[in-house]
Amino acid sequence: MTSINVVMAREPIPAGPSVFLAGPTPDKAAPVPSWRPAAVAALAEQWTGEQPLTVLSPESRNGTRADRYKDQVDWETAARAAADAILFWIPRDMITLPGMTTNVEFGLDVTSGRAVLGAPPDCPNPERNRYLIYIARRHGTPVRDTLPEAAAAALALVHAGLQSRTLSPQEQLALAVEFRVPIPQGPVGGYGEVVVRRDETGDGWAVTDGALVGLAAWTETDGWQPVRDIGRAAAYRHTREEALDLAHRVAEIEAANHQTLLDVIADPLGHAIRTRQNESGRC
Repeated sequence: MTSINVVMAREPIPAGPSVFLAGPTPDKAAPVPSWRPAAVAALAEQWTGEQPLTVLSPESRNGTRADRYKDQVDWETAARAAADAILFWIPRDMITLPGMTTNVEFGLDVTSGRAVLGAPPDCPNPERNRYLIYIARRHGTPVRDTLPEAAAAALALVHAGLQSRTLSPQEQLALAVEFRVPIPQGPVGGYGEVVVRRDETGDGWAVTDGALVGLAAWTETDGWQPVRDIGRAAAYRHTREEALDLAHRVAEIEAANHQTLLDVIADPLGHAIRTRQNESGRC
């Protein structure tokens, strides 16, 4: 077993392999034992890397809370961004460990490729983890029932991250499963990106709207269509290069359509007159 370095909230974040322990933190108002010491022990037992493993914990050393809420949130955000793996352990208990902030953090990190979801089925409120489990599986995020299994999955991500640092840019690109193309001039219709995704079951790529539920793919003839309607074969029929090229064109189309909508809202009569004139000019 190689050494483990536990770094607590607001302490300097060192370089090197690391795991962030995300999940509900016991509150002083409803004191229950923290699950994080057991997580540290599970990681220590299984870590075989040549370097020490840093375990990043959002709990404060000796229970000393931050003077400013912002300091705590900024540290947690930086620590999650720095970690090779983010181990979410959610023993959901709506009375003592509700995990409301954890839900938001998981939504932010589920597409990072660095998250693991641990959701014990024997926790007091396992039904409140159902949606997270569903979203995790949609994005290929490992889901585990026990803390040792979740630790093992997190360490697998750490080892993969260490290996990727020795790969060439071309080799790293070959491992990518998702690309995001921003829509010009900011968010459009509630989202601001066109998402290019590789099929989980093959090598095809699709241009999608990135929806977590009811995913739609772009078709050359009919625009956005639900994947469940057109089928995976029709959605994921592009090569990576074809999908990226199409995604940039779709982003421009979406930006133009949104600008037209804004013009209509701002000046509906003027827009109608201009449209009529354009149609007359084409006759």
